[in-house]
Amino acid sequence: MTRTFHTLTALALLACSQPSQAQELPELPELSELPEPLAAFIDEARAGCTEFEAGTLAVEWGAVRRVDLDGDRRSDWALNESGLASSSSLSFFCGTGGCSSMSTAPPAEGSTRRPA
Repeated sequence: MTRTFHTLTALALLACSQPSQAQELPELPELSELPEPLAAFIDEARAGCTEFEAGTLAVEWGAVRRVDLDGDRRSDWALNESGLASSSSLSFFCGTGGCSSMSTAPPAEGSTRRPA
């Protein structure tokens, strides 16, 4: 029993220790660069926070990311509501059912498809 406790304690300390080299975090994309569907969502979220007990919206690190979603080697946009926070309600964006995510990718070059 004592041996198990010491092993678990050592593993916990190892997991919590900081890496020896500083890791740089990816740069947070500017909200002004967001494509229209995501910018409109942020604007609606901000208005919703304001309407509910005069709250304010915080867009936290990790809420908006640039990732290649469709394999075309171009960065697309992804928004995860877990990085949005309202000062007037802890569950404004994420509740017992979890958080939503949305993404947008531009059409491929030469495509006649219009973005949804």
